[in-house]
Amino acid sequence: MTKLTRAVLAGALAAVTIGAAALVMSPPAGASRPLARAVLLDEHGTRVGEVVFKGYGAHADRATITVDAPAAPGLGDFHGLHVHTAGSCVAPGFTSAGGHWNPTGAAHGQHVGDLPSVLLSATGRAFLDVETPRFAVADLFDADGSAVVLHVGRDNFANIPVDPYGGAVGGTLNTGDAGGRYACGVVTR
Repeated sequence: MTKLTRAVLAGALAAVTIGAAALVMSPPAGASRPLARAVLLDEHGTRVGEVVFKGYGAHADRATITVDAPAAPGLGDFHGLHVHTAGSCVAPGFTSAGGHWNPTGAAHGQHVGDLPSVLLSATGRAFLDVETPRFAVADLFDADGSAVVLHVGRDNFANIPVDPYGGAVGGTLNTGDAGGRYACGVVTR
């Protein structure tokens, strides 16, 4: 093989390699890709799960949310899951995360940050895949950020009877009576 032939082959191989890298690095138009995540930690700092937020191609005005909570043994049953107003998770209690993300002042169940409850199996595994038009992934990154909180109890989404005087029973219109904050994760890019 001549030097010229080797140079041509090396150039062709480099072009193929660069082209392949471009294919790997550039997802096709409309493909979803991770844009944000929150690692859920309990009050002892133990990782109990992860929430991933993805933009959805041409539908940048919505988010797909995937929850994988593999390490919550003994918790069992349904548990409230919400995006909270501040990107802070100070244990114990995680009150630094603020309240449910609710920029419109709506009743619980209609908060922007209200997500479907998560079912944790008897072995402590939980999965959730949901798409919401309530917010885009970019909305999670306002001045003080946001956090995801997994609650101790189930969320009733304010779907309980009201008392005869028209008021809600308990704190259901604010929190869905989901109870304490079991785990918290700051949303990061």
